[in-house]
Amino acid sequence: MAGIMAETQRARNSKIIIAATCCVFFWFLMGPASPLIFCPHDAGAEELTVLPSMTVSEEYNDNVYLTRYNKLDDYITSATPAFTLDYKSAFWNWHLNAAYIYRYYAKGTRKEDNTYNVNLSNRTTLIENFFFVDVLDTYSRVSLDETRDYTLESPFVNQTDENIFTVNPYLVFRSESRFTPILGYKYVNTWYKEHNVVSYVGQPVSTVDNIGYAEMMTDLSSTVTFTIGVRYTQDVNDVNSYNKTDVYAGPKYTYAQSSYAFCLIGESFLDFQLETSTTKHMIWDAGITHKYSTVTVAYEMKSDYVPDPVKILRREDFYTFTVSKTTPRTSYIVLAGLYEWRNAASNHLENSSYLLNGFLKHALSPTQTIELSESIERLEDDLADTVISLWHSDIKFAQRTLADLILTLEYNYTNSYSHDSYPDNYVNNRFIVGLSKKF
Repeated sequence: MAGIMAETQRARNSKIIIAATCCVFFWFLMGPASPLIFCPHDAGAEELTVLPSMTVSEEYNDNVYLTRYNKLDDYITSATPAFTLDYKSAFWNWHLNAAYIYRYYAKGTRKEDNTYNVNLSNRTTLIENFFFVDVLDTYSRVSLDETRDYTLESPFVNQTDENIFTVNPYLVFRSESRFTPILGYKYVNTWYKEHNVVSYVGQPVSTVDNIGYAEMMTDLSSTVTFTIGVRYTQDVNDVNSYNKTDVYAGPKYTYAQSSYAFCLIGESFLDFQLETSTTKHMIWDAGITHKYSTVTVAYEMKSDYVPDPVKILRREDFYTFTVSKTTPRTSYIVLAGLYEWRNAASNHLENSSYLLNGFLKHALSPTQTIELSESIERLEDDLADTVISLWHSDIKFAQRTLADLILTLEYNYTNSYSHDSYPDNYVNNRFIVGLSKKF
């Protein structure tokens, strides 16, 4: 019975995705006529830009499955054809980044590992300055563990392919007053590839969300705005569907150029299908960003609910402090943070992360750049009573040899250690040589 239900859900999701894709395609075909039907203004000049590219790389990975013993190494050949498309007119604005990633494992440690990276966005103006429709679609490989980004460690372990398709029609009631009401609806279809997944953390759960929202933005002065809103979410899945209502309000104060403080406070009410009572929790998002002459400092603390590929929904609390700087030749960012993940229904603490990471990019010459990335993290699992120390290091050198031809050399190192969890002790080294060309 469970298998039949799973197949039914996959079929239903496939039909939804196909139907949505057909709608977008029909919308695109209707482009020349649609402005005449909906828009009260004349169509402006249209712009179409297509930029193809190709990337090939060779990787040596000495621990393909991230294990302590019986490690398997392999040579991984990758080919990634890609293109970027931009189409602009008075009626809509399309942007598409699409890439197909093909990987071949010379020693056969993995038979098939092909995926896509797609980022599609469009804003359609049905009635100028009033009625808009945003369409978003992203396809990528993501970590199955919300508390740990496995995409930094491996091409596929504890990961799956994710597609998020969003349609968002909304109305903006502009007037001569300081008040700007916004009324909208979102359809969000989140699909996960369940078969052929190498996972030590569980299988993903696909979801469909219907979201209705209303917001009021008020300009209290030239530097202060105030937002108040309500959002209702109906989530449908095969494990534990839920309904969620959020109410929130708060100001934003811009006291200098690129410097501002904000505070958004509200309440979230959750009603799960398998729970007997409604859960509520105060949500907030507050922080300050200050830009000095060359350095930007930011602090943010937030408590809200976030989607989880395996557990559907979790409550996430975080506190982060960031320092960043950008010059013509050098840029860097340093982040220190505390993250906590709680059970959405009970609010019990399940996982914590203490994180310190940094990123540096420096131009050695007009044709040479070097990138350094370091990350130190302490992961605590309160359910299993385990602690993992994770160190991730990456160095990348890029050389532009000819016009739009770039040679890259990269070394990636991961060290995972746990005194409490034996399977989480491993070391992984990855050496990558790549060549990319834009046409």
